[in-house]
Amino acid sequence: MMFKTLFFIFALVLTAKSAISAVNARWLTVTAVSIDDGKTRLLFDPAWTRPSFKHWTGISKLTSDEALVKAVLEKNQLTKIDAVFASHSHFDHVIDAPLAAKLGNGIFYVDESSERIAKAYKDPAIKTQRYKAEEKIKVGDFTITPLTRGHAKILHMFAFLPGPVPEDCSLSFFDYHEGETWFYLVEHPEGVILVDQGSKAHPEILKKHTTKVDVLFQGVANRKNDEDIVEGHAKTYQPKIFIPLHFDNFFKDFNDGKWSELPGAKLDEILAKVKKAYPTMQVDRPEYGKSMTVLEIKR
Repeated sequence: MMFKTLFFIFALVLTAKSAISAVNARWLTVTAVSIDDGKTRLLFDPAWTRPSFKHWTGISKLTSDEALVKAVLEKNQLTKIDAVFASHSHFDHVIDAPLAAKLGNGIFYVDESSERIAKAYKDPAIKTQRYKAEEKIKVGDFTITPLTRGHAKILHMFAFLPGPVPEDCSLSFFDYHEGETWFYLVEHPEGVILVDQGSKAHPEILKKHTTKVDVLFQGVANRKNDEDIVEGHAKTYQPKIFIPLHFDNFFKDFNDGKWSELPGAKLDEILAKVKKAYPTMQVDRPEYGKSMTVLEIKR
């Protein structure tokens, strides 16, 4: 009897350890990425709803497709989400954040602009919480620090819908103003992750908060030149893992994870340059919905 009891306890311990054996991430097209340690799940920049002619012309409001969001979350085992973040309030970063938080029974952490978008739904099931720059947000074993930076000009020529989301936001296509632009330092007992959707690195901002980055999620669209990526956070922090984001065409309909490259993204070219510059770095082109181990849990 004693042997059976000890064996049962041992099995429980092994099961508990294996349940949280790693911090995993999933790329979910465009800018969307989830990070979870088996207990807590974070979701950044969910954008599966896409605009069409009727939205650009103002015939219809551009609102999150709840059925689509639900299907994506269910397919990717994301029915429980603790926290949702958006890098700024352009549609390709924020469009599905309010509904993802609602369907995952989590909190959408917001600045003023993204809060206005969430409130425009007039849905009490959408829970939001305001944050400030450099304010540490504790979610489970994760500590997330939002940091501000500028948004690059489109085609290096003009700002697209600059300024805050209008106070009277009605969820038209042209209500999705940029607002403030953020990148996120995600700290966990097992390592440090940086989620930066912009292609221009800002190590001078980040260095006040960390001396290392183990995993870098880096936007590669709209870069002025490849050196912005190669000489940026990758050079400064030499992360173990480099994962590109924002390289697929967010103007085409979501098609169950099938993607086509955003014109000018040149993903293979930039990945080859990063690999050549840092041969010991794991440089991954993510696959839709595939779980990636980004941090090993040692305890």
